[in-house]
Amino acid sequence: SLKDRASAMAVAKAGEAGAKIIACSSTGNAASSLAGNAAAAGLKTFIFVPERAPKGKVAQLMTFGANVISVKGNYEETFELSKKAIDKWGWYNRNAAINPYLSEGKKTVSLEIAEQLDWKMPDYLAISVGDGCTIAGVWKGLKDLYAIGFIDKLPRLISAQAEGCHPINRAIAENKPWEPMEENTLADSIAVGVPRNADKALMAIRESNGIVVNVTDEEIMAAQKLLGTTCGCSLTRVSDTTHAEEVANLNVIGMRLGDAREKVRRQGYECNDQGMLRHVQTEHASQPLIQLECSRSSSELFCPQIRNVVLNADPQTLTVVDVGKYITQRACF
Repeated sequence: SLKDRASAMAVAKAGEAGAKIIACSSTGNAASSLAGNAAAAGLKTFIFVPERAPKGKVAQLMTFGANVISVKGNYEETFELSKKAIDKWGWYNRNAAINPYLSEGKKTVSLEIAEQLDWKMPDYLAISVGDGCTIAGVWKGLKDLYAIGFIDKLPRLISAQAEGCHPINRAIAENKPWEPMEENTLADSIAVGVPRNADKALMAIRESNGIVVNVTDEEIMAAQKLLGTTCGCSLTRVSDTTHAEEVANLNVIGMRLGDAREKVRRQGYECNDQGMLRHVQTEHASQPLIQLECSRSSSELFCPQIRNVVLNADPQTLTVVDVGKYITQRACF
């Protein structure tokens, strides 16, 4: 969806410019998006992918009729080769950091989020970050809405990156200019060691007084499995960075039950006020626990998600000793 927003804009502007060929470099998702959109518009594509790009994504490119150039190197080397080819042959450039129109496409997700939330902005908005184009576009869209009075506050942005490749988050955490970083993560679509939209991304995070979260491959895979087994969602590891971060944010173990309830409520959950005393079967024996059930519905129009979580508290000390796993149910109509 996010890649299609940028690709649709690129294809439209390529048509306006009278271009017949459009090109980009990609780890896979942007490439598939461009190839599909370009095919529908009758444009020819040349797409450069690093050799580690998943074979399934490359096969999809071939299905769309793209000319695929597999580069023996990382994303940085792939980008440089695509840039040289584009400059030499005069193809229309879809690369996010070069083409300023792509952020205009990406920002439309902010318009949809605001509309679906009835123009009431959350305190935080989490975005998976690779090149930096998406978070920059999201922030631009939010600022546009705020400037014209459609929303009355700007949320703080959460930049979610993989622990094995987080040059943008590292720059924020260490309060210094960004530096290249090795691409050492399973989250291939955001494994960008030399982000091309880093300056815009850093500006967005800092202007929003945002925060950064790095997620390990183990946390990403756990979130991927959790969403698959509880709600039937098969997500890429990019999406799972934000879901893993959300699960981690419910760390209320050791808090007083009342304080934990308020923390969870601030994240949009509705909780029953008292909780129920139940005997819960643990690994060794049945243990009395106060269970406080909380739930939240998402704003998705056609298939909202109902997320349930249980806070387990010791009845003697009234402190949270465990957080029950998310049970995410689909409520499609």
